[in-house]
Amino acid sequence: MSFRPAFLRRMLIPAALLPLAISLGLGQGGVSPKSEPVAVAADVAADKTGRPSAYKSAREAALALFDARGAGESPEQLAKRFDQNVDFYIQGDTSAVPWIGRKVGRSGAAEHFRQLMQAVEIRDFKIDTTLGEGKRAMIVGTFQGTVLATGRSMGGEYAFDITIGRGGLITRYHLFEDTWAVSEAVNPSDK
Repeated sequence: MSFRPAFLRRMLIPAALLPLAISLGLGQGGVSPKSEPVAVAADVAADKTGRPSAYKSAREAALALFDARGAGESPEQLAKRFDQNVDFYIQGDTSAVPWIGRKVGRSGAAEHFRQLMQAVEIRDFKIDTTLGEGKRAMIVGTFQGTVLATGRSMGGEYAFDITIGRGGLITRYHLFEDTWAVSEAVNPSDK
């Protein structure tokens, strides 16, 4: 699995998002008022303590979660990064794709990661843009994977909307992706 965890991330901010990026405080040290994308080094180190309370921003919490997922943390370990009352939601056909839908609490977060890990081999997960500081962040990128039961490829663009609360725990985890394509990859019937 080439999940691409990193101690230091680089991101590109597309020209169309520059005004929003600047308004979110991402204008220092890398965002240019020019119309072309520029590289920005994120100052997020990999989580060494394992304590979600170490996260001062949703951006830090999200990047640490993705690094931990890529490093092979168990579903239970990943779930410790979520608030007990997390608003966890991935829109889509829950009758075809068990790891999507609304999940409740840490146990729901663990269930999501367990089901996803058992069903999909993620071959590539790239973060293209990270917007936001403070309690809310948007993470935008692309992914590619294979559904193990069908051997079908799936992938595309995604956007995570992540919010943290007290203690740095994730209180909102919404994923926006092409769930139709995911559902098609999971479906065992030939079309």
